[in-house]
Amino acid sequence: MKPLETAENKLLDQLDIWCITFMIMGTQSETPRYSQIMPLDSFSSSYDDDFKLILKSTVAVIRYDVNFTDEENKALIEMYRESKLWDWWKSIRTQYLVDNYPTIKHY
Repeated sequence: MKPLETAENKLLDQLDIWCITFMIMGTQSETPRYSQIMPLDSFSSSYDDDFKLILKSTVAVIRYDVNFTDEENKALIEMYRESKLWDWWKSIRTQYLVDNYPTIKHY
């Protein structure tokens, strides 16, 4: 498998946990549709080659650490720097919610 494919699988595993938790006890601000992949320190203006990406809510204080391999992290960081990561994740996340959790609003 390619690094982005394995990274996607790891992210979807964490998204699945988020969805299950949300279905059991979540509030609307904790919905998985607000998930985003972003740097652990999203307030920093510069990043070296080893910065850590996490799955995080853009609204609530929710964070999932994902253990990426060096190759996966490098591929994701490259997408992040090229401003392609958000569109990539948004399409994967949306399709996952539509296919697996149709009662969770995906938009």
